[in-house]
Amino acid sequence: MTDLPLKSSLKPLVTVVTVVFNDESDIAETIESVISQSFSDREYIILDGDSTDSTCKIINKYAGKIDYFTSKPDKGIYDAMNKAIKIARGRWIIFMNSGDRFFSDDILEMVFQMKIGEDVTFIYGNHQIDYGKYLKDAYAGLVENLWKGLPFSHQAVFGLTEWHKKRFFEIKYRFGADFNFFASSFSEGKKFQHVDFPISIIKAGGFSGRNAIISILERWKISRRYFRSSKVDFFYALFLVNNIVSEIAKKSLGPKVTEFIRKRKNWLNI
Repeated sequence: MTDLPLKSSLKPLVTVVTVVFNDESDIAETIESVISQSFSDREYIILDGDSTDSTCKIINKYAGKIDYFTSKPDKGIYDAMNKAIKIARGRWIIFMNSGDRFFSDDILEMVFQMKIGEDVTFIYGNHQIDYGKYLKDAYAGLVENLWKGLPFSHQAVFGLTEWHKKRFFEIKYRFGADFNFFASSFSEGKKFQHVDFPISIIKAGGFSGRNAIISILERWKISRRYFRSSKVDFFYALFLVNNIVSEIAKKSLGPKVTEFIRKRKNWLNI
């Protein structure tokens, strides 16, 4: 494998970051999505966590299109994202991790041709979820409801790099460091601007999705840190019970019943 140092000292408008570990099946699609963007005022950083499969070999095929690449052990996804933030030079930063991709080749152009409000720290949009056999639209919610969880996908939000460099992800949170970051930012009055179109396509079954119960408990703890109230505890207690029932159904009742339950989870507005 070959590490690629930063190729230029010029400061681009947007930094796109991909964090990856042992994902030879998906990394090429993510890279293609980034380097195919029509918007040229960007840099692309890839941090690999010392993969043992052919991930790094695939990445090196795109060396001429990548501004920075290294493969070293890390302490997890959020640790790797923090390392990327430290070297990012763009005014804005977005994380498009392995398995995820931009909705179209002109997304960066669409976002940054729009008028961005004064003092805006985050620009967020909608996304789609890739279930393999079909795509499902997911519309971003109100940031005022952030206490329930992220109202947007992390892969559908651009943040000011300057703010990220002041507030790195707290890696003590294994599943919810991004939720903690955005909840903290919101509680401090940072402004969020919504763009009403999809930014990204997210592969279903990510890290948090595979550890749903633990992830909910961690999110509950974070929400109480910034939005402590009885409604927070009531919401998360119901949310937890709902997911426990779903897990039991998945194991004992079969996929059809599980899908029926999943489609009717909106009664909790989650």
